[in-house]
Amino acid sequence: MNVRDEGKTTAEKHGGGEENKSPENKWRFNSPLAQVSLMGFVCFCCPGMFNALSGMGGGGQVDPTAANNANTAVYTAFTVFGLLGGGFYNVLGPRLTLAAGCSTYVLYAGSFLYYNHHHHQAFAIVAGALLGCGAGLLWAGEGAVMTSYPPPHRKGTYIALFWSIFNLGGVIGGLIPFILNYQRSSAASVNDSTYIAFMCFMFAGVLLSFGILPATSVIRNDGSRCSAVKYSRPSTEAAAVLRLFLDRKMLLIVPAAWASNFFYSYQFNNVNGLLFNLRTRGFNNVFYWGAQMAGSIAIGYVMDFSFKSRRARGFTGISLVAVIGTIIWAGGLANQHGYSLDKLPEKKLDFKDSGIEFAGPFVLYMSYGLLDAMYQSMVYWLIGALADDSQTLSRYSGFYKGVQSAGAAVAWQVDTRKVPLMSQLIVNWSLTTTAHTDSMETKQSIPLLMPYKMGPFNLSHRVVLAPLTRSRSYGNIPQPNAKLYYTQRTTPGGLLISESCVVSETSLGYPDIPGLWNRDQVEAWKPIVDAVHSKGGIFFCQIWHGGRVFHQDQPNGEAPVSSTDKPLMCKNMYGGQFKPPRRLRSDELPAIVNDFRIAARNAIEAGFDGVEVHGAHGYLIDQFLKDKVNDRSDQYGGLHGVRRLESRSIRALPGASYEQAWHGVVYGHMVEPRMKTLEGIFECTESLTPMRKAFKGTFIVAGGYSREDGNKAVEEGRTDLVAYGRPFLANPDLTRRFELNEPLNRYDRSTFYTSDPVVGYTDYPFLETTDTTTA
Repeated sequence: MNVRDEGKTTAEKHGGGEENKSPENKWRFNSPLAQVSLMGFVCFCCPGMFNALSGMGGGGQVDPTAANNANTAVYTAFTVFGLLGGGFYNVLGPRLTLAAGCSTYVLYAGSFLYYNHHHHQAFAIVAGALLGCGAGLLWAGEGAVMTSYPPPHRKGTYIALFWSIFNLGGVIGGLIPFILNYQRSSAASVNDSTYIAFMCFMFAGVLLSFGILPATSVIRNDGSRCSAVKYSRPSTEAAAVLRLFLDRKMLLIVPAAWASNFFYSYQFNNVNGLLFNLRTRGFNNVFYWGAQMAGSIAIGYVMDFSFKSRRARGFTGISLVAVIGTIIWAGGLANQHGYSLDKLPEKKLDFKDSGIEFAGPFVLYMSYGLLDAMYQSMVYWLIGALADDSQTLSRYSGFYKGVQSAGAAVAWQVDTRKVPLMSQLIVNWSLTTTAHTDSMETKQSIPLLMPYKMGPFNLSHRVVLAPLTRSRSYGNIPQPNAKLYYTQRTTPGGLLISESCVVSETSLGYPDIPGLWNRDQVEAWKPIVDAVHSKGGIFFCQIWHGGRVFHQDQPNGEAPVSSTDKPLMCKNMYGGQFKPPRRLRSDELPAIVNDFRIAARNAIEAGFDGVEVHGAHGYLIDQFLKDKVNDRSDQYGGLHGVRRLESRSIRALPGASYEQAWHGVVYGHMVEPRMKTLEGIFECTESLTPMRKAFKGTFIVAGGYSREDGNKAVEEGRTDLVAYGRPFLANPDLTRRFELNEPLNRYDRSTFYTSDPVVGYTDYPFLETTDTTTA
């Protein structure tokens, strides 16, 4: 038995696995910091310059009609491609998606250069429609990068970093017309050089977009890769996008999304455009977008550092934005009383010549920029809190931008139709206020934490401890330290499934695993089960027989038994070859069934609430179920033989008849045909849906589920409960972390099957003792 190293820190003890090696340089190109920063510079060059162009009011023209119609085309197309953008991103990857999106910004700026000479709206409107398509692609990709690449506990900080770099584009973009038109205080529209400068920056954004790496290539500072499904198909994405319209979380985001760009037409055209002259508009935009940088940093700090609990930080951030928004819109109301479309100011304000009259409207316009950044950063943080993988978040971000663009398209037409300015202000204020309430409700939906009745058991949540082999039952007898291990993971009303207990001495597949074939084992389990019950847990015992999967010598050097005499061709856990099994004779199978019966009765005597028979993962029962393994020609071969074995195995359970087994059993526990690796989650086209529909009892799924995956599976009715293995192993307070959406401890694979009674077993930290600066 290994002895615990007293001098080791928790990080050292859990840092031995390959997935935990931490890169030293956080500025390396494949780090989240470098990639989010690069994404910020892409948006600095493209939408940043677009914002500066729009912020001048009327796209830099004296008559805003062309710009209003072009923006309507932008946001109408954006509505559609925003919704589809996540699908394009998941199929094409970041580089092609972002480059295609960025290129449309160059065309849009060029259309206003053309308009400067020909005053034909058609080109600007067509370019606007194409920009809407490209913007949908760009912002879906941006959303995936910004919300999924950062570590979960620092999303607010990374959003602030992105937003600051992005809005620096608006600052520089505001300086361009200010400098190039400084001596043209009475000019009606900006000069050609202004549009050409915008086009040069936008083209640079196209080139920078090729530096964005896919999520599978980005490694966080703790050594983890950004979660991602490596491959996707158009049909998969189309179905996923359609499901967003039935997703309660997305429906709650709709008011916030609709409001988040609705105010631009009012602020750009009817505050900056109507109150200030041409050069001062550029001057104002420097501070408008500069205030956005400050606002994103401030709200990012609140969302990441104000409280230990992520939920508390979320509510604090939402409340803060609501209060600041109310103050700023109230200032806007006071300002709006001074003019209207029927009573415009006699002289437009100039930053040099207007004196004190300039100060109030200038501060108000700058404050609008501050609020915009705080509001949108808050919404992005909320979206990022709903999931961690780039595939899901690209869809969520695309949905957000699509709805946002629909609102903006309506707003630009509202302005074109000369709706009274006071009415526009009141609508904007009302929309943003309503959205705060819905944003708070978005944080409440956690399907995994909803109660559930499983037969006679009332579960308080749907998170299940999966059966996990731990190899710490010396002499095949569970040890006292197992009491601590299981009670650490027990919650009142929570379901736990024990590690697999072998049914006989000849069924031992692994070293130091517990059994349930003798009295000593039953007595050893009793205090462990009692401890779980004392904390209100429901405890089921999994029983199994390894069959030909035998990593150690059988008693008396006998060969392992199986449905076949064909050996496993892979390596065993020690790097050697598996021994060839002995084919069980037909007359031996009743004794195997009886071993299961005895083990099940022993489990009930030990106090377990129920028994789960392990029939998967290539062990003995599965060796009879698999037609490529079961090559028998007797009554236990083929489909009828499988049914016969199933019948006898189920009847072996205490008090269960065959009919009870298939029509009244408490639950069915199945593993999805999906696999989670260091590179992401790989899925095949098969699913458990047919079995879910056929099975009438409680349905439990397992298979690399994250918090988001589990919530979605429960919400969509694909399962009742979700079993978690490695996440529960490394996070004894997993349900609490799911409730607060807090970061998870990283598991250390090297300690999964060691014999140490503490390290990698009972020493994983709880949330209350976890330093929130690490994950």
